[in-house]
Amino acid sequence: MVPTARSILHYPITASYRADTAAWIAAATGSYSTAEIQALDALLGGFATDGILSFDRLFLLQFGDNAADSLRCIVSLQSATTSATSPTFVRRQGWEGGVSRFINTNWAPDTGVNFLQDNASMGCYVRRASTATTALRFLMGAGNTANTFNAAIGVLANNTSTANRLNDNGTASQASSTVLPIDNSYVSTSRGASTVTTSRRNSVELNTTTNSAGRQSFTLYLLGRNRNGTLDGNSNHELSMAHMGAAQTTAQNASFRSRMDTFNTAIGFIP
Repeated sequence: MVPTARSILHYPITASYRADTAAWIAAATGSYSTAEIQALDALLGGFATDGILSFDRLFLLQFGDNAADSLRCIVSLQSATTSATSPTFVRRQGWEGGVSRFINTNWAPDTGVNFLQDNASMGCYVRRASTATTALRFLMGAGNTANTFNAAIGVLANNTSTANRLNDNGTASQASSTVLPIDNSYVSTSRGASTVTTSRRNSVELNTTTNSAGRQSFTLYLLGRNRNGTLDGNSNHELSMAHMGAAQTTAQNASFRSRMDTFNTAIGFIP
């Protein structure tokens, strides 16, 4: 029987939970209440119902009872790693970056099964948005020195615009908007039909572009960009969730945000 009190999750998983929920909690090292496990199960079940469970990676950075669990991917169980000067982790909030601080997802866009060249999306929940104006600051990204085959969401210097790049050729084809990430916002970009890349904040469409190149081979970073194997554009944003996978329609994107809000409320997320 699943206990109602918080405890280390090394007990038989009941048949009432989804297989992906059961796999994650069996691998967890922290302690979770029945309500928290049920919230995770409801979230994944809701994604499946909505047809948006096609993730290559889904990191619920705010959910882990400890840093290690926080970095364990919900979908594949692969763990991300932090840099030598690790970002700051706060339970029920997420990870905050800073100088030389980032999270390496250990996942490269060109290895994606659901994340394809012209059918892809990625996004993150920004608990606290950086207000710095000194340099390009990335929420997440991977690219190379020639700025080709980018997969990145960044904020340009002086807080002038948000730049979304998804399997494109860099600045010439990025979907940019003067609407910036704000505290407690869901920022995402998606490439679908006719190679159109759409950028969104809180599921509101901001801008589109129509260029397609290829998928990046460098692993994707959070709180910065992996540019040809070197940290670039690190930031002091605080992220609570990140995902990479198949393209999302506007309706699917809105459903994703709604289900994440319900999940955050259920686990006691601190906004």
